[in-house]
Amino acid sequence: MDQERSPEDVIVSQFSTHYNGDELYEFIDEDLTPRARASGDRLFRVLGPRADQAASLLRAMADDRFHPLFDRIESRSQVGWNVEPELREKFRTIAVTAADRIDERLAEQLPAP
Repeated sequence: MDQERSPEDVIVSQFSTHYNGDELYEFIDEDLTPRARASGDRLFRVLGPRADQAASLLRAMADDRFHPLFDRIESRSQVGWNVEPELREKFRTIAVTAADRIDERLAEQLPAP
């Protein structure tokens, strides 16, 4: 768990590393669910209990194509997630699936009733 990095920084790093423009077209037409779930796992591993903030950010970005975090992601990953409707939808798939996976991982941490 990394207490120093903000959820925003970890999300930017996730997209610049795992969804980089240089490699994007090798997998963009595949089912993105497994990749997005793996991203949710990585975000949870890095952020621990603060991963809920990353899940909230990802959902906000999925709903708001003008979210300010896009500027950082797009400059680092070299992918214009909001340029084409198809890429916008791909981003939504990644973001929502990763956020859902974070929620699952956080729920696993709750004590049993």
